[in-house]
Amino acid sequence: MTRTLKALFCTLTLTACCMTLAPTAFSAPAVSSDPPALPPAVPVPPKAGKNALAAMPARNRPAPRLTNRRALLSRKAMGFRGARYRFGAASSRATDCSGLTMQLYRSIGIKLPHSSRGQYGYGKSVSKGNLLPGDLVFFSRGRGISHVGMYIGNGKMIHAANPRRGVRIDSISGSRSMRYVGARRLLPEGAAPPQITQDVVAQAENPAEVIAAMNGTARVLD
Repeated sequence: MTRTLKALFCTLTLTACCMTLAPTAFSAPAVSSDPPALPPAVPVPPKAGKNALAAMPARNRPAPRLTNRRALLSRKAMGFRGARYRFGAASSRATDCSGLTMQLYRSIGIKLPHSSRGQYGYGKSVSKGNLLPGDLVFFSRGRGISHVGMYIGNGKMIHAANPRRGVRIDSISGSRSMRYVGARRLLPEGAAPPQITQDVVAQAENPAEVIAAMNGTARVLD
């Protein structure tokens, strides 16, 4: 009886020791049914260089420089110099006064009517002493607006004068038969560009005459 009790006591003691020494680190981890979280997205900086502007949304692109638009008008205008005057026409070979200014502004995306009186209603008034290249200057040969040209700087304008003289550069001072009335500005104000650049002069039929006229050393460009 004593031997049996000793054996039972040893068995219970051994079982208790095994349960005490059993490791808990091998317990199975809890398994989650949710997918693993993704790392936060890292913003990619825009590409530098000339491709950055093309990748930018149109609404965020900077507006074109005003000086470039005025310079473009001056370059375009010199291409018409020497064209014939023809009433009602509006082409590179023949044009009337409002047809010339209409074509020039159309080249930068601004639509004007084929009428000097109609064009006088566009833009805002600007004084004679504050003219910038690209401003429209208006004249009268009697009652009302009857003539328009485009100011190019240094008191000069390019205009389709008449059937005898065609498209040419003249002073904005007017004459006995053509009185200066006023000017209109269709482009917002900005720094005036170089009034006549070398590439503009290079497009003229007689560069020496252009330079002389812009410097005030010649009466007109005949």
